[in-house]
Amino acid sequence: TRRERKKGDLLPAEAKEVLGDDGRLALQSAFDIATQVGKDVIRIAVAASSVEHGAFLQNDGEESRDQKILASQAATLLANELVDDGKPLSSNLEIDSAEGDVSMSPHRLCRYADEGKGNGSSSREVFGAHTDSSFVTIVPVAAVSGLEVFDEEASKWYRPELKARAHWEAEQSSRGKDPSSLVEEITEGEPIPWH
Repeated sequence: TRRERKKGDLLPAEAKEVLGDDGRLALQSAFDIATQVGKDVIRIAVAASSVEHGAFLQNDGEESRDQKILASQAATLLANELVDDGKPLSSNLEIDSAEGDVSMSPHRLCRYADEGKGNGSSSREVFGAHTDSSFVTIVPVAAVSGLEVFDEEASKWYRPELKARAHWEAEQSSRGKDPSSLVEEITEGEPIPWH
């Protein structure tokens, strides 16, 4: 998914036809949230790492409020440069930059939809084996596990949905509730699924 800078429209233009107005607005909102979270993660990690490693220390080597401010400002500039949110850059930026009419964000928004639901067919692979191109992947927990994540350091595959469900079941047991019940009890309204 790409965004046109001036109007904020999703590209390709065919997305409007496929998604409809509600889907397009939901995807634009999700894109905005994902890019802001990406910027925040980079900004916080870079600022904290800069302070931890003594970047921007004054001549006396003492940690100071100014060091933290400079680290935060530098991290914000870096995050704004690395994560293209599809919005025009501010005209008062202190960095030399040229941007095109279309965002070049590393964020990809994918909707995993199993079209086989409701017709009696079994579950199938929806989005084939691939490597995510970003360093942060946000995936909601699904009712049916299928996501696998490879940890290169441990040379091992993990299934986050199974881990999330095991955590939920342990939490239910610790509260004296039935872990095999797949719904969360709420006081008013409909019960919600565990995931």
